[in-house]
Amino acid sequence: MSQNQTVRVDSITPVNKGSLRAFATVTIAGKLTIHSIRIVQQDDQAAWASLPQNEVKAADGGKSRYFPIVEIPDDELKKQIIDAVLAEFHSQESVPVGW
Repeated sequence: MSQNQTVRVDSITPVNKGSLRAFATVTIAGKLTIHSIRIVQQDDQAAWASLPQNEVKAADGGKSRYFPIVEIPDDELKKQIIDAVLAEFHSQESVPVGW
């Protein structure tokens, strides 16, 4: 699949549930694999990617809070990951179903 110097997109798994379009798995520098990167796209908006996070539902039924599972303090590396995931996602969108 897609690759640059440090980031390799291992898989894009389509979901298409609401605004959630797919999950991605990437490997960084051949040493670290991140699963469950979400690809989200709302109607008439550009797709975006979100690193894995845990949802904690409010005890009173209020708004859920989300906490990161993975944090990438290196902004350039984070951008490489997001860009690679979205590029691979968009390249697969043009492939007919069943191919």
